[in-house]
Amino acid sequence: MDGEVMTVQPPVLSQLKSLLLRYRFILMALVMAMLGFLLIAFVKNGEIWRDFGIALLTAGTLGIGVEFYTRKEFETLIAERILEAIEGSSVPSKLDDLNHLLSLGNEMTSLGLRKIYKSNAPAIDFYGLLEAADEATEIRLLGVCMMSFTNGPMQSLLHMKLAQGCTIKFLTMDSDSEFVKLRAVEEERGLEDIRTEIQATNSLHRNFINLRIPRELRPNIKLRHYDLPATYLIVSTNKTMIVGFYLRKGRGEQFPHLELEAKGGGIYASFLEHFDSLWEAAKQSPVDQNQEAASVADSLPHPRD
Repeated sequence: MDGEVMTVQPPVLSQLKSLLLRYRFILMALVMAMLGFLLIAFVKNGEIWRDFGIALLTAGTLGIGVEFYTRKEFETLIAERILEAIEGSSVPSKLDDLNHLLSLGNEMTSLGLRKIYKSNAPAIDFYGLLEAADEATEIRLLGVCMMSFTNGPMQSLLHMKLAQGCTIKFLTMDSDSEFVKLRAVEEERGLEDIRTEIQATNSLHRNFINLRIPRELRPNIKLRHYDLPATYLIVSTNKTMIVGFYLRKGRGEQFPHLELEAKGGGIYASFLEHFDSLWEAAKQSPVDQNQEAASVADSLPHPRD
């Protein structure tokens, strides 16, 4: 600041100051010993001064010896105690565990695993995941019935992605499949309960395509139904894939989910291949594209980009 003069000590003076502070007691003892020696050697006519000199010399000599010896012993003792504490603690084992976790994390990253969710609700933002998909890319959706994709905001988003040139493959379970009974047993629900839920949700998906999607965009969204056991939920874009697991004694959203990076050679590619194999074996949904449905859909406003 103005009016202030800052002084910077040279490195030599700084080091000298540090040494003086470190060895100040030894220097004081040395001065006492030298002063005592001078009094003994040069004061001839004073017994008092001579006795005082002897006392100073003795005290100074003892001070130098005690300070030097105890300082060295203290430093050695501290070093030994620190080494014993390190060797006797769990620090090395924890460092080994940390190194193991780092290597495991690197391996997971190389495979494309970003995150593991204990369940999908409310942790996973499916809306944001689909919204982030690039234009003119493919979106794949697989589940038992994908009920969470029947609400207004999600359907509007799917409509918008179609308008951006994306293609959408919608794959749900066939409500007439014999494996619906297996899923009912696994979820500990009634057969008619889960069958009705699948039928109703599939109908909502068909109505969405019939009534809300303009005729020129309908070829870009396909709805099919698979006749196989439900194993995975897949929501996939060109950037990210969410994989859920249909386990026993609960609905799919209750179980762990994986967030994968869309990259070749990783876990993503394996689940993508699984989806494509199901898609090829699935039967097409009876989506009605009659003139009345088309005219209603065409009268609806297009989503904004």
